[in-house]
Amino acid sequence: MNDAAGTKLAELIEQARDVDGIDAVAVIDRDGMLLAASASEETDTETLGAAAASGLLVADALGAELGRGEATQTTVELRDGTVILTPLDEDLALVIVARPTANLGRLRLLARRSRGDLLAAAREFVVLPGSSMGMGASAGATVGDAADATATATAYAGDERIG
Repeated sequence: MNDAAGTKLAELIEQARDVDGIDAVAVIDRDGMLLAASASEETDTETLGAAAASGLLVADALGAELGRGEATQTTVELRDGTVILTPLDEDLALVIVARPTANLGRLRLLARRSRGDLLAAAREFVVLPGSSMGMGASAGATVGDAADATATATAYAGDERIG
């Protein structure tokens, strides 16, 4: 694990959460493991990560069934808010949970513009199996260390881990 990269990832997530109308921001792997998050106390970020990964699977399956390719962004409009799921690469995704009053166009733009910086920070923070990117080879961090990575990144963000 690279502590500086974990701090950078947490800072980027906090910046995104500071946007008006956003309740939660998380970076997850495609299995739903949480790398970092910032959310209100009543939000169970681990459950959010698992549910978001399932949402991405459904979106990708729909794209494959229709012959339209993988999802580049999925927006789920709910009665009491919106969830935006944005793949960062083949392994990682950004999850944004917003209130109904949030500007949807601004949220989508935020997700797209922050993609590169979030991906770079996440890749430096933890290396996923089969990846040659980041610091994990020398630091020994993998998604197998996800519980430690999640606790560390969440702690950097100043949030309590909700369990």
